Amino acid sequence: KKVLMTLFKAISITKEEQAEMKAKTSIGEMLTEIQSDSAKHALIDTLALVAGADGVFEDEERAFITKIMKRLQINPEEHPYFQDGGNLDIKTVRANVKQILESVKAASQA
Repeated sequence: KKVLMTLFKAISITKEEQAEMKAKTSIGEMLTEIQSDSAKHALIDTLALVAGADGVFEDEERAFITKIMKRLQINPEEHPYFQDGGNLDIKTVRANVKQILESVKAASQA
């Protein structure tokens, strides 16, 4: 929750925008709105940040992120945080928090 609140603050998401996100009925519906490659990668980076926040990459998190990556046509083996058979490199994610937040902010302004 802290990670998401920090993320919302970093990219200046308004309360109205947060309400719009909550109103979406499915993940698939939300994903259709993500068009640019930078936004797609920013989403995956954000999911990596959230998944690694507690220091453990759970099977449910892996399944969810893998499903999202497939829908966005991103190969986990080619992503810098998910290379080793789809495992999350939590150490690398934590080392890049500032970079992830900056990429999300840039993608949200594009």
